[in-house]
Amino acid sequence: MGQTTVFLNKHMDSSGIEKPYYAIDTFGGFVEEDVEYEVAVRGKVKSDVTKEFFSNSKYFFDKNMVLNSIRRVKSIRADVCAFDFAAIGKVSLALVDVDLYTPVKKAVRHLYKQLEVGGMIVVDDCKANSRFDGALQAYTECVTEYGLVKRIEHQKLGVITKTE
Repeated sequence: MGQTTVFLNKHMDSSGIEKPYYAIDTFGGFVEEDVEYEVAVRGKVKSDVTKEFFSNSKYFFDKNMVLNSIRRVKSIRADVCAFDFAAIGKVSLALVDVDLYTPVKKAVRHLYKQLEVGGMIVVDDCKANSRFDGALQAYTECVTEYGLVKRIEHQKLGVITKTE
């Protein structure tokens, strides 16, 4: 519903940060192909991956932004696996909260190319032995691939900072 987007934008407002903010989501739940990967390759049970997951509505997300007087957010209905991140330009901060291995891996790889030096990618759900531990696996593989130090904050947030 955009609560994190509201929080981050209120912080941007109070800090005087004037940068574009993109919210990229399917607004329709997980992509079936990504769920099938979790089941076939990662050994997850489909009902465990999809239970208690409620798809969001772009209409209600956008309405929530209006109700909170947030005007900088551009919501984009897209699968992050297919989205052209180059189209949004340089990125200062990215929150990747797509839960499953495949979309996390693809989003981080694409975002890292767009990340400014000093910029940060935060990957949610980086917790071992959890329903969405595919996020941790994808995060760990990307950190290793880029030769970076693994950094997990608050027992679930994988942090990547671009230093060069």
